[in-house]
Amino acid sequence: MTFPKKSNTVYTFLLLLIISISTGCTFYKTIEVENTKQQIKYQYDIGKQFIIHDSNEQIDYLLNEVSIESDYLSGTLALTTGKKHSPHKKSFTKKSVDVQEPLSVIHLYTSIARFDEGETSRDRFQPGPFILPFNSIRTIEIHEKDKSASSFGTTAITVGTVVVSIGTYLAIACNCPQVVSYSGDSIQYHGSLFPGSVLKSLERDDYVILHDPLLSEEGKIKLRISNEDPEHQYIDQLKALEVEHDGYANLGMNNHGELVAYNKSKVPFEAINGQSKDISNLLKNQDEQNYAFDNFNAFEELNEVQLKFEKSDFLENPTLILNAQQTEWLDTVANVIFYQAGKYQNKWVENKDNSSPDKWKKNNQKRGLSLNVYLKINDAWEYVGTHHDVGTNIKRDLLMELNLKEVKSQYVEIKLESAFKLWEIDYVGLTNEWKTNLNIKPLKLTLAETHKGDNALEEISTADDSYLVQKEIGNYIELHFEAPAQNAFSSIVLNGVGYYHKIFENEHKMNLTFFVKLKKKLGLQDVSRALYQYQLIQPTSPKNENSTIVSHRSN
Repeated sequence: MTFPKKSNTVYTFLLLLIISISTGCTFYKTIEVENTKQQIKYQYDIGKQFIIHDSNEQIDYLLNEVSIESDYLSGTLALTTGKKHSPHKKSFTKKSVDVQEPLSVIHLYTSIARFDEGETSRDRFQPGPFILPFNSIRTIEIHEKDKSASSFGTTAITVGTVVVSIGTYLAIACNCPQVVSYSGDSIQYHGSLFPGSVLKSLERDDYVILHDPLLSEEGKIKLRISNEDPEHQYIDQLKALEVEHDGYANLGMNNHGELVAYNKSKVPFEAINGQSKDISNLLKNQDEQNYAFDNFNAFEELNEVQLKFEKSDFLENPTLILNAQQTEWLDTVANVIFYQAGKYQNKWVENKDNSSPDKWKKNNQKRGLSLNVYLKINDAWEYVGTHHDVGTNIKRDLLMELNLKEVKSQYVEIKLESAFKLWEIDYVGLTNEWKTNLNIKPLKLTLAETHKGDNALEEISTADDSYLVQKEIGNYIELHFEAPAQNAFSSIVLNGVGYYHKIFENEHKMNLTFFVKLKKKLGLQDVSRALYQYQLIQPTSPKNENSTIVSHRSN
């Protein structure tokens, strides 16, 4: 698929700009996935192209116009052209393979011989209609980017200096204070504290729900909160809480920063993405089959998915449940943007440490860095609220109360929107069964010790602007808490207050040309999409302006 003509100028410019500032080699790895109809359906739903292999694995065939039936795949078979990697190759660099590229294909290795036995004149794999029974598929493989083998560098194009508001983009990626529980040599990762709080004015009170924290032999909950990135972390308060669910099965946090106990209830009977495909099957279970707002054709608006529920199932104020996070791809976008900002990044932090948090959040909402929620009322989308920075390391259960009083339709229709591939959602639900104002008990703290062996109890006991500062990678604080009695309807939660400053070592000037494009209303989405597009192509030469620009197949 090529970009629509009206967008060619913008994307050609962005792609050439990215190509001109990017060097390095991308490696991919091959992964065998579960050989099931459900897996095939999932790969189809996310837009993969099907490559069929005969039993000898000598020739690749592209299956177009795919249809998934009860016990077979059908479609139109065609020979592929161009170079390709060897079957089952564990590590490789991307080569020109016609419209195929590693991230957009699924390989189906079959037990079907190319020719009928004794009838060598009859080729079973001829171009045209083709049927593949599921029981004839031996192995299924897909490809992922091999981050451990890849490198990515940039060189800025300096065309002058200008004071540009890059605050939104500096908050895109963070390691933030990382949280683990441990017992002996065993470690359990739980997430990060106050992601996105890159200025003192953005300091916030955050909660990390400790799902199944490890218990030490002494029956204590031992936590380590560490600095794993070039950041100065300012931690004002840390405490562990036992939060009672009042009989509800789950615990999450709403868009106002409050803990909410809830039961799962209804999932949408329809979820239409920007490509007009129903992806409700992707969102009905927490199973890592995610929707990632990855429609290439959203040029005039942010990426979106529209959900539909039966209104008769709900009271006037149900709560929307999302299991979601910001994506690892967002980290990649951020690293490119950070480098283009040059040495202005640190100056910006100094100047904006006391800027308005409300203005900050509004900018994030407009640019799609946040996840926005709308409710359809009288055939118009009404803004409900936004989930802001939750980090890229682990999914969180995010809740938002809806008011259905003005909804006259028989359906509850909800729209979620974000910029291209910056968020991913694993589960969506709507429930009447939820409660705030929960019973919360602090756990007894028995140790608060830094990596140097210093007692840090005074710094982290209350929110009083007396900060524990972690300025180096490898700095950490250890906390030991008395574990409460086991309770099926309670959770252990780490509560932290603080913020951090990212530290940059760039000495070059800002790339003005890049930021002129980025500053536009949909600039973040445009750059994310163009950068992802660059990842999917392999131009003959970075200076070849006649290179064909292609993208994922879009259904």
